[in-house]
Amino acid sequence: MHYGDGKTTPCKNVLPQQMSSCSDLNTTDFIFRLINAEKPHLIVFTGVCGCWCCFVMILAGDGGSDGFGVGYLVGLARSKLIRFMGCAPVWRKKESGWVGGDNIFGFDATDPVKSMDAAFAPAISSNIPWAAVLGNHDQQSTLSREGVMKHIVGMKSTLSQLNPPDVPDIDGFGNYNLEVHGIEGSELTNKSVLNLYFLDSGDYSTVPSIPGYGWIKPSQQFWFQRTSRKLKKTYMHNSNAMKAPAPGLAYFHIPLREYASFDSSNFTGVRQDGISSASINSGFFTTMVEAGDVKAAFAGHDHLNDFCGKLMDINLCYAGGFGYHAYGKTGWSRRARMVVASLEKTGKGGWGDVKSIKTWKRLDDEHLTTIDTQSKCAVGTCVLKIGQGMCTLYPPEIPHVGITLGLLLLYVAVVLEKHELFCCADV
Repeated sequence: MHYGDGKTTPCKNVLPQQMSSCSDLNTTDFIFRLINAEKPHLIVFTGVCGCWCCFVMILAGDGGSDGFGVGYLVGLARSKLIRFMGCAPVWRKKESGWVGGDNIFGFDATDPVKSMDAAFAPAISSNIPWAAVLGNHDQQSTLSREGVMKHIVGMKSTLSQLNPPDVPDIDGFGNYNLEVHGIEGSELTNKSVLNLYFLDSGDYSTVPSIPGYGWIKPSQQFWFQRTSRKLKKTYMHNSNAMKAPAPGLAYFHIPLREYASFDSSNFTGVRQDGISSASINSGFFTTMVEAGDVKAAFAGHDHLNDFCGKLMDINLCYAGGFGYHAYGKTGWSRRARMVVASLEKTGKGGWGDVKSIKTWKRLDDEHLTTIDTQSKCAVGTCVLKIGQGMCTLYPPEIPHVGITLGLLLLYVAVVLEKHELFCCADV
């Protein structure tokens, strides 16, 4: 969200009549509006200096038209099994957001600790669990990337992790995964039905002969491969074995070079920025294709891109510019991407695995307008579709949850039958 020093930090690229009263507090207000409207269970920030965040919600639909019953989201963080429950009556639509890095803008954050405290305050004050990954600006104040991530890990209500404890030599900071387990009492109570992967895409190249931005390194890809294999083995070969891997979603700040594979004929959304990826191809897209479980990847960094396109069965999506101190486009509303994963309802009224995923965006206007809305797909026909506002992220044989993404800022929300995950992004 490119958070700076709060009220004294001006907005960028807003209308002339907005300049005098616009500051970082407009970003804070946008997050609070989304929290109040969507009541997420998890918020994911993908870049401390950035403008992306993701709210995750997990709710079990009760079959009624006015709300949901109890829902559960289980995350594996800090070697603890975390279970989130929503027992009170809630509204029918639930979304969450994801922040895709650059949570603070280091150059304009005179005190990075205070800036982070302010950037994450909406999640903390709302008592909502949250997670974060780094962007390329987070370390540009007085803290190193490691220092920034260590502060985040120690903050209230966070599920963020510094790095996997069993991989001491991994590159970057903030590489970890969270597991969303099945509904309590179901056959999938102790299995992750949705896997969230978070990776540090770095800031800038440290190799003299390679200019430009950083990338996801081999050590991180090895960790991802090993984690994916372990999760698939547990899901498909232990008790209550499933026929296909549980779907995964990947979050990082700097887009992969494969994001440049699309044009207006094969994506939904807009492309107004160049694709600011690393100058070399890290091979991580191929790594995800080989793993076979990741259905969508979400990046920030390029604030004026908000498109989503499908390549080799993986949806490559931007979250859309969220923060007001991040560059934008005058007259083009800040926005957050929503992603919804829905669980399949079983014959006996219980809940199974993930049935479908869909995505749309919310604008920071008077009505939090929804754009590029996607229709739900019927069970057994959920092939990822992007176009005409539709993006369904799972193959037919894979059942259903719900998730939403946003902010670099990215939001994640999960909906059981109407589990949702919401997400938005920005450099």
